[in-house]
Amino acid sequence: MDRIGILQLNDYCLDNILQFLDIKEQICFAQTCSRFRDVFFVWSRRENTKVSILGDVEPLELTFLSLITKSVRELKLFVDDLVDSIIIYDSYTKNNQVVVKFCNLVRSMNSLECIKIWQVTPHPITKLLLRALRDLPNLKQLHICTPKRVNFGKFHRLELISIDVEMPPRALLRYCRSLTKLRTLHLSDQVSSSNLRDIVEHLPALQELSFYIDRSTRSRIPACHKKQMNSLIMVLDFLASKRTLNVLRIKGHIIAQDEAESLTKIQSLQSLDCSFAYPELVKYLSLLTSLQILRITYLHPIDISSIYLDVIRQCKDLLFLRLYDFNINPDFLGRASKVLKDIESKNKLQLLIYGRHNSLTLREFRSKALDTNNLLFRSISATELLKIL
Repeated sequence: MDRIGILQLNDYCLDNILQFLDIKEQICFAQTCSRFRDVFFVWSRRENTKVSILGDVEPLELTFLSLITKSVRELKLFVDDLVDSIIIYDSYTKNNQVVVKFCNLVRSMNSLECIKIWQVTPHPITKLLLRALRDLPNLKQLHICTPKRVNFGKFHRLELISIDVEMPPRALLRYCRSLTKLRTLHLSDQVSSSNLRDIVEHLPALQELSFYIDRSTRSRIPACHKKQMNSLIMVLDFLASKRTLNVLRIKGHIIAQDEAESLTKIQSLQSLDCSFAYPELVKYLSLLTSLQILRITYLHPIDISSIYLDVIRQCKDLLFLRLYDFNINPDFLGRASKVLKDIESKNKLQLLIYGRHNSLTLREFRSKALDTNNLLFRSISATELLKIL
């Protein structure tokens, strides 16, 4: 029987061989000849679209990254780990050369669509990285968490930005003015939302918004609190007038009737996550009849199960309902199922309930859910719980 050399194997066989090689062998494979390099490139476009630089970063990993730069579509980068791994020389010049080399590597990632950057200890490499990312043609998503303010105003192609950086209102407004293609804006509690009304005015394509209500004040004068409340009403009223927002997540309590009324004017909403300080404000949600996904946080001791049922009754397109409420008992499932039956809902409602429930109560919840065919009960997951906190 004739022997077949590796060079005689077709591309399919070579592709399969790559699956069983370690990173060092894969690097050698890619550097063997132009044909192997082409096979490696096709393979990497399928297997290496997502890359994470976390923990100890070995030199081999960076070499491998240099070979797959055109394949990377999503990059997760913990800057502190990268710095600890590559800034290893006593010479400033050598360390700077390494930093520049890595930034040039990132600059060549023309397929990159999403990058997530975390940083705890300040280091100038972050500023250089952002410069390298600025002109990438396909970059649409930027998630950034750093201890120092960064300038993202020149990322004109962005469609999503998540900002977890301490930033004053004026700087945020200045940077966001140029992000006219932005569809999704997520702001952490580090970012002041006091002038959010002015910011969203410059984002004509905005469809998803997440922010913390800014009620902070350095003065004890009641008028300051009123001003903060009015700023929330102003942004909600503006979003209602634009009629483009589909997803809204508000962290912090809705505390006044005017705020609840302004919220319900956003009739374009399909997904909402919010919390209420008082039970009488929750009823306004029944006016948002286009909702498909609803997450409610309510920590008042008064039972408002009947209000939740009315929301289900009015929001006929509802597919998902998460309730963070300590007052709900297992009988609620049967009542909710009856409402769904009465309105002849064509959807099976997925219901998540979080409260002070022991194992016996949870079993009762699940038992009640088994008696229905239009409702799916799930106890809340850790991932979902993190969205609440």
